[in-house]
Amino acid sequence: MAEVTYNTLLYEKDKQVPHILFVTLNRPQKNNAISIGPDEITGEIQDAVRRADLDDEVKVVIFRAAGKNFSAGFDLSMVYRVYGGGPGVRPPQGTRLRIDEEQLFGMPRAVLGCKKVTIAQIQGWCIEAGMYITESCDISIAARNAKFAHRGQRLAFGGIPFMPLEVLGGHNKKITELLITGRTISGAEAEDMGIVTKAVAPEDLEKEVYGLAKAICLLPSDAIAIGKM
Repeated sequence: MAEVTYNTLLYEKDKQVPHILFVTLNRPQKNNAISIGPDEITGEIQDAVRRADLDDEVKVVIFRAAGKNFSAGFDLSMVYRVYGGGPGVRPPQGTRLRIDEEQLFGMPRAVLGCKKVTIAQIQGWCIEAGMYITESCDISIAARNAKFAHRGQRLAFGGIPFMPLEVLGGHNKKITELLITGRTISGAEAEDMGIVTKAVAPEDLEKEVYGLAKAICLLPSDAIAIGKM
Protein backbone atom coordinates (compact mmCIF):
# COMPACT_ATOMS: atom_id res chain seq x y z
CA MET A 1 0.00 0.00 0.00
CA ALA A 2 1.08 3.60 -0.58
CA GLU A 3 2.96 5.45 2.14
CA VAL A 4 0.62 7.14 4.63
CA THR A 5 1.22 10.55 6.17
CA TYR A 6 -0.59 11.63 9.33
CA ASN A 7 -0.57 14.80 11.42
CA THR A 8 -0.05 13.05 14.75
CA LEU A 9 1.22 9.55 13.94
CA LEU A 10 4.00 7.79 12.11
CA TYR A 11 2.81 4.79 10.07
CA GLU A 12 5.79 2.64 9.09
CA LYS A 13 6.40 -0.97 8.13
CA ASP A 14 9.55 -2.58 9.45
CA LYS A 15 12.11 -2.66 6.65
CA GLN A 16 13.43 -6.12 7.56
CA VAL A 17 10.10 -7.74 8.48
CA PRO A 18 7.30 -5.96 6.57
CA HIS A 19 4.72 -8.10 8.37
CA ILE A 20 5.35 -5.74 11.32
CA LEU A 21 3.71 -2.31 11.28
CA PHE A 22 4.71 0.47 13.68
CA VAL A 23 2.06 3.05 14.60
CA THR A 24 3.90 5.71 16.58
CA LEU A 25 2.27 8.49 18.59
CA ASN A 26 4.21 11.49 17.33
CA ARG A 27 3.56 14.49 19.56
CA PRO A 28 6.66 14.27 21.76
CA GLN A 29 6.60 18.02 22.39
CA LYS A 30 3.22 17.44 24.10
CA ASN A 31 4.31 14.17 25.74
CA ASN A 32 2.00 12.47 23.23
CA ALA A 33 -1.13 13.89 24.81
CA ILE A 34 -4.09 12.35 22.98
CA SER A 35 -5.59 15.03 20.75
CA ILE A 36 -9.25 14.65 19.81
CA GLY A 37 -10.78 14.80 16.33
CA PRO A 38 -10.78 13.18 12.86
CA ASP A 39 -7.35 14.64 11.98
CA GLU A 40 -5.97 14.22 15.48
CA ILE A 41 -4.74 11.15 17.37
CA THR A 42 -8.20 9.70 18.14
CA GLY A 43 -9.28 9.83 14.50
CA GLU A 44 -5.94 8.97 12.95
CA ILE A 45 -5.52 5.83 15.08
CA GLN A 46 -8.89 4.65 13.82
CA ASP A 47 -7.82 5.28 10.23
CA ALA A 48 -4.45 3.57 10.81
CA VAL A 49 -6.19 0.47 12.14
CA ARG A 50 -8.51 0.38 9.13
CA ARG A 51 -5.52 0.58 6.79
CA ALA A 52 -3.70 -2.16 8.69
CA ASP A 53 -6.76 -4.39 8.55
CA LEU A 54 -6.91 -4.01 4.76
CA ASP A 55 -3.20 -4.74 4.28
CA ASP A 56 -2.73 -8.50 3.85
CA GLU A 57 1.02 -8.15 4.41
CA VAL A 58 0.62 -6.89 7.98
CA LYS A 59 0.40 -9.45 10.78
CA VAL A 60 1.41 -7.42 13.84
CA VAL A 61 0.76 -3.77 14.74
CA ILE A 62 3.06 -2.25 17.38
CA PHE A 63 1.70 0.85 19.07
CA ARG A 64 4.58 2.92 20.44
CA ALA A 65 5.42 6.56 21.12
CA ALA A 66 8.11 9.06 20.17
CA GLY A 67 10.03 10.74 22.97
CA LYS A 68 10.41 9.79 26.60
CA ASN A 69 6.72 9.25 27.48
CA PHE A 70 4.07 7.00 25.97
CA SER A 71 1.21 9.42 26.64
CA ALA A 72 0.23 12.18 29.07
CA GLY A 73 -3.46 11.31 28.63
CA PHE A 74 -6.07 13.39 26.83
CA ASP A 75 -4.95 16.81 25.59
CA LEU A 76 -6.83 18.96 28.10
CA SER A 77 -6.40 22.05 25.92
CA MET A 78 -9.02 20.52 23.62
CA VAL A 79 -11.54 19.50 26.26
CA TYR A 80 -14.95 21.18 25.73
CA ARG A 81 -13.60 23.13 22.73
CA VAL A 82 -13.71 19.93 20.67
CA TYR A 83 -17.51 20.00 21.09
CA GLY A 84 -17.67 23.56 19.75
CA GLY A 85 -17.92 25.03 23.23
CA GLY A 86 -16.36 28.31 24.27
CA PRO A 87 -17.06 31.51 26.19
CA GLY A 88 -20.82 31.95 26.14
CA VAL A 89 -21.33 28.91 23.89
CA ARG A 90 -22.81 25.73 25.36
CA PRO A 91 -22.78 22.85 22.85
CA PRO A 92 -25.84 20.58 22.72
CA GLN A 93 -25.58 17.38 24.74
CA GLY A 94 -26.27 15.38 21.58
CA THR A 95 -23.17 16.85 19.93
CA ARG A 96 -21.05 16.08 22.96
CA LEU A 97 -22.26 12.47 23.13
CA ARG A 98 -21.71 11.95 19.40
CA ILE A 99 -18.12 13.20 19.53
CA ASP A 100 -17.44 11.13 22.64
CA GLU A 101 -18.75 8.04 20.86
CA GLU A 102 -16.87 8.72 17.61
CA GLN A 103 -13.55 9.87 19.05
CA LEU A 104 -13.00 9.22 22.78
CA PHE A 105 -14.49 5.71 22.64
CA GLY A 106 -13.93 5.12 18.94
CA MET A 107 -10.14 5.11 19.37
CA PRO A 108 -9.85 2.24 21.90
CA ARG A 109 -12.70 0.38 20.17
CA ALA A 110 -10.71 0.43 16.92
CA VAL A 111 -7.58 -0.92 18.63
CA LEU A 112 -9.61 -3.59 20.41
CA GLY A 113 -11.25 -4.66 17.14
CA CYS A 114 -8.08 -4.66 15.04
CA LYS A 115 -7.84 -7.87 12.99
CA LYS A 116 -4.06 -8.04 13.42
CA VAL A 117 -2.15 -8.89 16.58
CA THR A 118 -1.61 -5.67 18.52
CA ILE A 119 1.27 -4.94 20.90
CA ALA A 120 1.75 -1.82 23.02
CA GLN A 121 5.32 -0.74 23.82
CA ILE A 122 5.24 1.55 26.85
CA GLN A 123 7.95 3.81 28.23
CA GLY A 124 7.78 6.74 30.64
CA TRP A 125 4.37 8.04 31.66
CA CYS A 126 1.17 6.35 30.48
CA ILE A 127 -1.83 8.25 31.80
CA GLU A 128 -5.58 7.91 31.27
CA ALA A 129 -6.18 7.81 27.49
CA GLY A 130 -2.74 6.29 27.02
CA MET A 131 -3.98 3.43 29.18
CA TYR A 132 -7.00 3.10 26.89
CA ILE A 133 -4.59 2.10 24.11
CA THR A 134 -2.48 -0.27 26.21
CA GLU A 135 -5.55 -1.95 27.73
CA SER A 136 -7.06 -2.44 24.25
CA CYS A 137 -4.00 -4.15 22.78
CA ASP A 138 -3.67 -7.93 22.79
CA ILE A 139 -0.26 -7.70 24.46
CA SER A 140 1.32 -4.81 26.37
CA ILE A 141 4.98 -4.69 27.33
CA ALA A 142 6.28 -1.90 29.53
CA ALA A 143 9.57 -0.72 30.94
CA ARG A 144 9.76 -1.58 34.64
CA ASN A 145 10.14 2.09 35.46
CA ALA A 146 7.16 3.18 33.33
CA LYS A 147 4.44 5.02 35.25
CA PHE A 148 0.72 4.31 34.91
CA ALA A 149 -2.19 6.29 36.35
CA HIS A 150 -5.91 6.89 35.86
CA ARG A 151 -5.59 10.43 37.21
CA GLY A 152 -8.91 11.54 35.76
CA GLN A 153 -10.57 9.54 38.52
CA ARG A 154 -9.61 12.32 40.93
CA LEU A 155 -11.75 14.83 39.03
CA ALA A 156 -15.16 13.22 39.01
CA PHE A 157 -15.44 9.46 38.73
CA GLY A 158 -13.98 8.07 41.95
CA GLY A 159 -13.63 4.40 41.10
CA ILE A 160 -15.77 3.79 38.03
CA PRO A 161 -14.03 1.55 35.45
CA PHE A 162 -13.33 3.60 32.33
CA MET A 163 -13.38 0.56 30.10
CA PRO A 164 -15.12 -2.82 30.16
CA LEU A 165 -11.62 -4.28 29.82
CA GLU A 166 -10.91 -3.31 33.41
CA VAL A 167 -13.77 -5.58 34.39
CA LEU A 168 -13.15 -8.38 31.90
CA GLY A 169 -9.40 -8.29 32.58
CA GLY A 170 -9.90 -8.89 36.27
CA HIS A 171 -11.69 -6.14 38.19
CA ASN A 172 -10.16 -7.01 41.54
CA LYS A 173 -9.56 -4.99 44.67
CA LYS A 174 -6.16 -3.81 43.42
CA ILE A 175 -7.70 -2.28 40.30
CA THR A 176 -10.57 -0.85 42.35
CA GLU A 177 -8.06 0.91 44.59
CA LEU A 178 -6.14 2.21 41.57
CA LEU A 179 -9.34 3.66 40.10
CA ILE A 180 -10.55 5.19 43.35
CA THR A 181 -7.27 6.88 44.21
CA GLY A 182 -5.89 7.64 40.75
CA ARG A 183 -2.46 6.86 42.18
CA THR A 184 0.62 6.16 40.08
CA ILE A 185 2.06 2.66 39.72
CA SER A 186 5.23 1.38 38.08
CA GLY A 187 5.48 -0.94 35.11
CA ALA A 188 6.46 -3.72 37.50
CA GLU A 189 3.33 -3.20 39.62
CA ALA A 190 1.21 -2.93 36.47
CA GLU A 191 2.47 -6.39 35.52
CA ASP A 192 1.52 -7.76 38.95
CA MET A 193 -1.98 -6.30 38.54
CA GLY A 194 -2.42 -7.67 35.02
CA ILE A 195 -2.60 -4.24 33.39
CA VAL A 196 0.40 -5.12 31.23
CA THR A 197 1.59 -8.50 30.01
CA LYS A 198 5.21 -8.04 31.01
CA ALA A 199 7.57 -5.45 32.48
CA VAL A 200 11.20 -5.47 31.37
CA ALA A 201 14.36 -3.44 31.92
CA PRO A 202 14.06 -0.12 30.04
CA GLU A 203 17.08 -0.89 27.88
CA ASP A 204 15.48 -4.19 26.80
CA LEU A 205 12.03 -2.83 25.93
CA GLU A 206 12.45 -2.31 22.19
CA LYS A 207 14.29 -5.61 21.70
CA GLU A 208 11.69 -7.53 23.73
CA VAL A 209 8.76 -6.16 21.74
CA TYR A 210 10.45 -6.62 18.37
CA GLY A 211 11.49 -10.20 19.15
CA LEU A 212 7.95 -11.09 20.19
CA ALA A 213 6.51 -9.48 17.05
CA LYS A 214 8.91 -11.45 14.85
CA ALA A 215 7.89 -14.70 16.57
CA ILE A 216 4.20 -13.93 16.04
CA CYS A 217 4.89 -13.27 12.35
CA LEU A 218 5.70 -16.96 11.96
CA LEU A 219 1.98 -17.65 12.34
CA PRO A 220 -0.06 -17.91 9.12
CA SER A 221 -2.12 -14.81 8.37
CA ASP A 222 -5.32 -16.86 8.29
CA ALA A 223 -4.58 -18.27 11.75
CA ILE A 224 -4.18 -14.73 13.11
CA ALA A 225 -7.41 -13.57 11.45
CA ILE A 226 -9.43 -16.53 12.72
CA GLY A 227 -7.91 -16.29 16.17
CA LYS A 228 -8.71 -12.57 16.45
CA MET A 229 -12.29 -13.10 15.32
